[in-house]
Amino acid sequence: IPALRKAGLEFQAVDIEGLVTRPEVQDLLALVRAVTHLADRTAWYALLRAPWCGLKLDALLILGGESDHRTLWECINDPQLIAQLDTDATARLERFRHIMAAVLEDIRCQPLSRTIESAWLQLGGPATLSEKNQLNNVMIVLEYLADAAQGVFMEDVSSLVRDLETLFAVPDMVSGNPVQLMTIHKAKGLEFDHVFLPGLGRKARSNQPELLLWMQLPQQQVPGDLILAPIRESGSKQAPIYDYVNSVEKRKQDNEDRRLLYVAVTRARKSLHLFGHANVRVTRDVPECYAPAGSFLHMLWPVVEPVYVNALSRHTERTPPEETIYINQDWKRFPADWSMPMPGPLDWSGKPLAGTGRDDRDEIEFEWAGELIRHVGSVVHRCLQRMADEGIENWNRSRIQASCAWFELQLRQLGVHGEHLPIARADVCNALNAFLEDDQGRWILSNDHLEARNEYGLTGVINNRIINVRIDRTFVSSDGTRWIIDYKTGRHGETDLGLFLDRELERYRGQLERYARLMRALDERPIKLGLYFPLVQGWRSWDAGQ
Repeated sequence: IPALRKAGLEFQAVDIEGLVTRPEVQDLLALVRAVTHLADRTAWYALLRAPWCGLKLDALLILGGESDHRTLWECINDPQLIAQLDTDATARLERFRHIMAAVLEDIRCQPLSRTIESAWLQLGGPATLSEKNQLNNVMIVLEYLADAAQGVFMEDVSSLVRDLETLFAVPDMVSGNPVQLMTIHKAKGLEFDHVFLPGLGRKARSNQPELLLWMQLPQQQVPGDLILAPIRESGSKQAPIYDYVNSVEKRKQDNEDRRLLYVAVTRARKSLHLFGHANVRVTRDVPECYAPAGSFLHMLWPVVEPVYVNALSRHTERTPPEETIYINQDWKRFPADWSMPMPGPLDWSGKPLAGTGRDDRDEIEFEWAGELIRHVGSVVHRCLQRMADEGIENWNRSRIQASCAWFELQLRQLGVHGEHLPIARADVCNALNAFLEDDQGRWILSNDHLEARNEYGLTGVINNRIINVRIDRTFVSSDGTRWIIDYKTGRHGETDLGLFLDRELERYRGQLERYARLMRALDERPIKLGLYFPLVQGWRSWDAGQ
């Protein structure tokens, strides 16, 4: 695989390349180790050496070589050590330190998998990827991390690594007719113009002796006999039953190996290339070659032996070259002035991307709503779902005030920080209190309604397109009307509240009408639609069109 990559040849490796051997995965695992254990010096060295920081070895020696009693994070924040670095290393380290300081500050505010993903993105992880399949490898690790980590904690990173060691890297999905690497088992049922079988001289891995062997002996018209044989007792030379069953199992395995070799050699349409080494032994000063027992070459030996005998006769004795250890010193790193690329200009033409499930005529413009309003809305929706499930009568101002810490945690997880945090937290509290104090809000969340659902998901087909929606609140009122209601946490900057609500009704009319069309496939009762604005205690409702 390294040779193919070095030669610039495209290939697909199906269940061949271990996931944890991939550089993008090794960098990500180093990030997990470093964030969860500040004293893991190896992991921190790996982070500082990775492409997103790219410190040279002399800089690493300055930071950690004389300070074994401190963590590398402490050394990174030591002005005296930083002063000894050159300009390039200082610039790289400053960017890295700034990002990691924010990551470590918020590590207890969200699940560990989100912390790692956020840190990887901020450091520039995507910019280190050069192949299409590498991002899929990263996402596999993040998914496993989300399952393995209990909230913000990760007790044993090594257990995550052990799980990942059983996985293979995602193969490169390239077009055309690439080279494909796979095991013989994966090649079953496939054919290729040219097939190469390397390593035929390797012996199969020997199995450890089983503690207990058994074998079913078939008989006609009656159940077969069962033979059980325990392993040979330590120090004993006699175990005839065990040896007999073991010899039968070995013959079965030999036949299975022959069948597997047959599968391999019959995959070729045009040409088959076999590679395998033979051993040489000297008998009475005469060298002779032989195939290692238990290898595929041993099965082919009756046919290929003349080829090896001829090669041995031409062989001249030479002093083997001195073995050298090859260490890959390839090193990639960002330029010292690298920064996160800014997104390009956005197209606000209202044309949806293909397959998004939006109707062109019902496109809603969201550019007026900033990120802060959107995050406030997300937290309010979560709380309203909880209030409706528990019953609004179980909530009051005191309980909302006592939940402020939880609101703040949710906002931090969504990326709200600094001076925006107290503003967003206050908006969440105000929106929830409005539901409690406004008759319209209490009616919406009342448990007196029938068939009430919160955050209700629907999927259907409109204009030959699959549409996925989520309804904030739906129920059937006492007069038999199906209500579909959306919460909006926007404010109005106009003096006329009624004008603001009328404009918002027109903005969201198409969205709620689409909800009604999907709901009508499930419910034949009359449908009414509603928009509720808790921050201004505003309400607009109308009958759904047919």
